[in-house]
Amino acid sequence: MVHTLGVGCLHLFRGMVTWRYLRLGITTIKRPASFMLHIGKHIKRRLEELERSPAWLAKKINCDRTNIYKIFNRSSIDTELLARISKALEYDFFIDLSKAQENSCDISATEA
Repeated sequence: MVHTLGVGCLHLFRGMVTWRYLRLGITTIKRPASFMLHIGKHIKRRLEELERSPAWLAKKINCDRTNIYKIFNRSSIDTELLARISKALEYDFFIDLSKAQENSCDISATEA
């Protein structure tokens, strides 16, 4: 884990949602628990709201059921996979990620 001081923001980096922490022109990747939206938990919650099974989602996005359980444990996800999941669950997870980014950037800007 990298320990630095500075201003941070969520970014899309190589297809992954990550936390970028900026200090003196040096960029490191860090995921502070207080600002990150745990995307896997969010996907699982939406699936439960729809009263659908992991097997149903696996069939919709054309993957193995065991991969769905792995997705539930992920704090970050490939954007292409997230787009497929969003379509299957009829929910735009990108909006929630944008809101989390806005909130984290607002908080970081006031602390800087």
